[in-house]
Amino acid sequence: MKFEGQKVRIVLNKSFKDDPVLIMRGTVIDESEEGLLITGRIFMKIFEENRMLEKPIDDETKLLFISFSSIRFLELIISDSRFEVLHKKILKEPPLHSSKINREGAF
Repeated sequence: MKFEGQKVRIVLNKSFKDDPVLIMRGTVIDESEEGLLITGRIFMKIFEENRMLEKPIDDETKLLFISFSSIRFLELIISDSRFEVLHKKILKEPPLHSSKINREGAF
């Protein structure tokens, strides 16, 4: 399957049980046998307002390479779906304060 040009949400594998859940959101710009090149942002799942939320780690869009071996699962975001509306809303979230980012084992 070709992912180039698709909006995606990629959940990464965790190395340890206590590691935070890291998520990449963006658009695939290239793919190879090793992985995907996306332009997007890095998010982390946090517990806030009595529910799990995705919050950006920083406010900068980056060029990211994600190897297939590090992907837990990948979701395609279909245009004009409720998931695209949610995707756009999450992308507008302000970044987490550095004190809330659990970097141990994650970076």
